Amino acid sequence: MSYCVNCGVELAQEIKACPLCNVVVINPAAKQDDAQTAAFAQTKDAYRKPNRLFWIKFNSIIASVPIAICLLCNLLFDHALSWSLIVLAGVLMLFVVCTSPFFFKRFGSIKMMLTDFAAIAAGLGFMQLLLPQRPWFFFIALPIALFCLLFWLTAVVLIKRKKLNGLRIVAAFFIFATLLTVLIEMLLGIYNGNAVNLVWSWFVAAPCLSIVALLMLLDNNKQVKQEFAKRFHF
Repeated sequence: MSYCVNCGVELAQEIKACPLCNVVVINPAAKQDDAQTAAFAQTKDAYRKPNRLFWIKFNSIIASVPIAICLLCNLLFDHALSWSLIVLAGVLMLFVVCTSPFFFKRFGSIKMMLTDFAAIAAGLGFMQLLLPQRPWFFFIALPIALFCLLFWLTAVVLIKRKKLNGLRIVAAFFIFATLLTVLIEMLLGIYNGNAVNLVWSWFVAAPCLSIVALLMLLDNNKQVKQEFAKRFHF
C-alpha cells in the first residue's frame, strides 16, 4: 500500500500517477521500467568557462568610445592633445582593472592584483608626466597604491590558508578603510609640509573600528557564527 507524497491519497500498486493531483508516483520497492522517463535529470550541465576573448573585445570597444571622443574634441577645439591624454590614461586604467580577470587562462587573484597595480601605477605615472608642476606621484599616489596592493595580497594569502574567513573578511574591509584613511591624511600632511596630525581621519576610523570590534565579538560567539554561516553561506 502506498500514498501520494503530495496530497496523501491512497494509491493502487500499479498506478503511475495520482488520480487526484496527477503527481507522478514512484515506488522505490517496485521494479522500474528502463524506458520510463526519469523524474530527475541523469546528467549535470557542464561548466562553461567564460569566453575570455569576447569580454576583452567587448571591454575594448566600450573603452575606445570615450577615448576617441575626447581625443577628437581636444584636437578640434584646442588643436593639440592635452587634457584628453589624462582621460586616455584614466580609461585605460579602468579597462585593465575591469578586464584583468580575463587576461589569464586560469584565474588567479594574485596575478590579477599585480596586473591591476602595474596598470594603475603606469597610468598615474603618465598623468604625473602630463602634470609636472608638483611631484604628487611618488609622495601620494604610489604609496597609496602600494599599501592597497600589500594589504589585499596579505588578505588573499590568509584566506587561502583559512586564517581569514567569514566575519573576519568583512572586518578586514573596515580595517582597510581605517588604515587607508589615516594613511591618506598623513601623506597629505607631509606633502603640504605640515606636521603629521590626524584630524578628519578619526571620523572614519572610529566607526570602522567599532564595527570591527563588533564583528570580532560576533565571530567569537559560536552560536551567532553558526547562524551567520547558515544564512550567508560563510
